[in-house]
Amino acid sequence: LTGNAITTVSGDVFTGLSTLENLYLDNNDINTITSSAFTGLSSLQLLDLNTNAIDTVPTGTFYGLPVLQTLVLRDNNIGALSSGSLSGLNTVRTLDLSSNSISAIASGTFAFSSNLTDLDLNNNNNPWNCNCKLLELVRWMQ
Repeated sequence: LTGNAITTVSGDVFTGLSTLENLYLDNNDINTITSSAFTGLSSLQLLDLNTNAIDTVPTGTFYGLPVLQTLVLRDNNIGALSSGSLSGLNTVRTLDLSSNSISAIASGTFAFSSNLTDLDLNNNNNPWNCNCKLLELVRWMQ
């Protein structure tokens, strides 16, 4: 579904696609993803959402993806990650958040991360404020 000017991904749109392994939603105009948008994609291993207009990731967006290995959110407008933004990503190994404008990461955001081996935050021009709010991220990265 690359390059189709899609603006919204809403709940149950992928019903019946339980054997789908790779989903490319890159190069669209997606700015809204509902919390149940990916429900039913029980075999999905790669989800590519790069180059869209996503500015927030609601809690529950990635629930129901029990074997997801790679999540690409590169080149969006994400400015902050709440503690529930990445919930449900227990099996993710690669997470690409590069080329966003992330300036705030809430405590507990990476609580899912026991399998995470590759986190990309490059090329963000992030105005990181080096204070106690980032302490958990620094500890996690060590």
